[in-house]
Amino acid sequence: MRGSLFAVELREEVERRRQMLVLAAFGFAFLHTALLVVTFLVAVTFWDTNRIVAIGAMAIVYLACGAAAILRLRAKLAASPDPFSATLGELQRDLAEMRSSQ
Repeated sequence: MRGSLFAVELREEVERRRQMLVLAAFGFAFLHTALLVVTFLVAVTFWDTNRIVAIGAMAIVYLACGAAAILRLRAKLAASPDPFSATLGELQRDLAEMRSSQ
């Protein structure tokens, strides 16, 4: 029973991590492309007047967005459940039961 519960939780965790990795890769690729295009557009728009300021402002915006994303990721990781919590709970109950029966 404990082994099958562990196997189910392991499969679920692997699938969840795989999905997160695929979504992160797609998100990164599309956002990176969009940021390059937006930066190019801003630089071209302000090329004759304030190109340095425009590029610097875009860099600051990107830095703020990146920091916000990292902070959100840290919060999400801290709030996510521990892997195999059900299996560990069952094993702790089994251990307590074995100790009480001795």
